[in-house]
Amino acid sequence: MLTKTDVVNLALGKLGQSVPVINADTETTTYAKIARRHFSMALSAILMKHPWAIYTKTSSLALIIKNPSPKWQYSYSMPVDAQVIRRLASDSYFGNNAEYEDQVVQYDTIYTPTGYDIHTNIPNAWAEYTARP
Repeated sequence: MLTKTDVVNLALGKLGQSVPVINADTETTTYAKIARRHFSMALSAILMKHPWAIYTKTSSLALIIKNPSPKWQYSYSMPVDAQVIRRLASDSYFGNNAEYEDQVVQYDTIYTPTGYDIHTNIPNAWAEYTARP
């Protein structure tokens, strides 16, 4: 698997820079500083675009409250390591995507002062999500 430094050097090579960064986390060169500033934002954007198998997790969701609004019956805490929720299911059964395309579960993610909550009409909800590295 590529390291952060490998990815930085690949990007610099695409930009025509021939002098490599030796350690993207500790080096004090201008290129390393710029890479540190933008790396996590770029990684987050890439993780949100595709359900990478290496970062895919499933987890039961912690119920916060029932009937948080007229539209939703349940409010759950977002998993602390979740980058993006891919889908929800009841009792950990996600089924086959192709078989159940018409049964996509509706939900909203709501920002609160303590983080993001998930509002849905699913009891005993589980989430499949992309986790932060």
